[in-house]
Amino acid sequence: SSPWVIMDVMRDGRIAYVSAKVEELAGVAPGDVRGSDLFAFLDTLLVEAYKAEAFRCIKRVLAGKVGKAEFFSEVVNRKSFEGRHFLFQIESGLPEDDRLVMVITDVTANKIYREKLDEAKLRSMRLVEYGNLIIIRTDPALRITDVLGSSIRTDKNPSGTLTVSTDEAKGEVYI
Repeated sequence: SSPWVIMDVMRDGRIAYVSAKVEELAGVAPGDVRGSDLFAFLDTLLVEAYKAEAFRCIKRVLAGKVGKAEFFSEVVNRKSFEGRHFLFQIESGLPEDDRLVMVITDVTANKIYREKLDEAKLRSMRLVEYGNLIIIRTDPALRITDVLGSSIRTDKNPSGTLTVSTDEAKGEVYI
């Protein structure tokens, strides 16, 4: 089965066709969507914060002002109440065409990846900032050239100095 929801929309906004994937997206059967008004359908599907931009984009394509548009929105499934993120792309072949196509793609995995990446970056910056991590750069002879992080906060040595030993044969530095 296709990973996208495909919709065939008439210029008057009626949905002429919708793929079976709409049931997974919205929790409604394709037969319940066909023939309905696109805006009424999206009004129950999209999260409120995204509706104004989405409707503006769609109206411009339906009016023939632009040939295509795209927008992102969070969608809440009517059955599972699970929120997911989607890219909506709507396109008309020619201004005189009486139909247009809307493709809806789930981009939740991308969003989750970006959030996890941002979270990991934030954690690593906090480690450096709060002294729980020390990054030591050395030259080829294993002489310390740069220390990033706070050695005082993590050093158990009462003198407050950083004690370093090296094993040149292994190319390792011990603190």
